[in-house]
Amino acid sequence: MSRPTREQLMSFFVQIDENKNGWMDSHELQKALSMSSLNFSLTVTAQMIRVYGKAREGCITQDEFINLFTAVQNDIDAFKAFDTQGRGKLRLDQVRQGIQAKGYQLDDTAFYTCCKSFDPDRTGDIGIPEYIALNLFLLSARNTFAAFDFQRTGVINLNFGQFIYASANCR
Repeated sequence: MSRPTREQLMSFFVQIDENKNGWMDSHELQKALSMSSLNFSLTVTAQMIRVYGKAREGCITQDEFINLFTAVQNDIDAFKAFDTQGRGKLRLDQVRQGIQAKGYQLDDTAFYTCCKSFDPDRTGDIGIPEYIALNLFLLSARNTFAAFDFQRTGVINLNFGQFIYASANCR
């Protein structure tokens, strides 16, 4: 199946924008993604809006929706490329390959702890929604870390309030 065009995504946005205000909130985004067989909690859709929205007002514009949808589609494509057996699930070694391909280098402790939080049934297998949510978390963590890494050294120093702020922005 081919990817939707920009025009198709714009039309889809207008269709989903229930209150016709030109913005998509987390409920509308959740509905839009579920129509693509991607079921996410409101927490995850709200995080998507925080990461991809420029206005940071709990909603995204049509262009931001297109960027978000494209990123989700890229994660789906990567997932399918690493799902060599077509199981619809990735083993942890495949997950590691996938996130490394996106430039994330995590030590074993960070990697397994991260995966554990996105594997609620503790099977060691990650499905597409969990893989997308994991990548969203890593992107959010990278962006939040960069906001505190003023010297671009790869090391930051946070007080407790900054730590809470950073943690809350990652989930």
